[in-house]
Amino acid sequence: MATAHELHTHENDAVPKGSRIVAVAIDGSAHSTYALDFYIDNMWTPRDYVVMVTVPELDSSIKHTWSEALFKFNKQNLATLMDEQVEKVNKDLHAAREKMRKRNVKGKVRAMFSGNVGHAICHAAEEEKAVFIIMGNRGHSMLRRTVTGSISNYVINHSKIPVMVCRQNH
Repeated sequence: MATAHELHTHENDAVPKGSRIVAVAIDGSAHSTYALDFYIDNMWTPRDYVVMVTVPELDSSIKHTWSEALFKFNKQNLATLMDEQVEKVNKDLHAAREKMRKRNVKGKVRAMFSGNVGHAICHAAEEEKAVFIIMGNRGHSMLRRTVTGSISNYVINHSKIPVMVCRQNH
């Protein structure tokens, strides 16, 4: 089950009546930054309310430590790991929040903690009543996509709303 934390880009920023709600998946990577920039430069309208959705992924060393901490039921280890993840999320999202603020784009950031990133993005977009999802393409190799799957493929195939994947020219 995904849990969420919300960080608004404007104080007391409620969704204005008549807004078009757009979900933008971000993860701090150049690909997601490109997707946000593409959306703002080419598709954004002043009536849009942007929900930037982020789902931090645990790297393998943290996953190992996390499972070890769970096995040992060490509350201090778990608290430390959660604090580190929250700190990383806040750091990664600062630039995106600032970009939105500078461009006068209304919206919020929604951090979802889940083991399935694609599902969490779809779930957040549905809960927020978004009309479409914008996301970057990480450019994984064919082998990696075949073995591990692709977050963008998951979202494209499971979303109930249109999805736009922004492919960055290299």
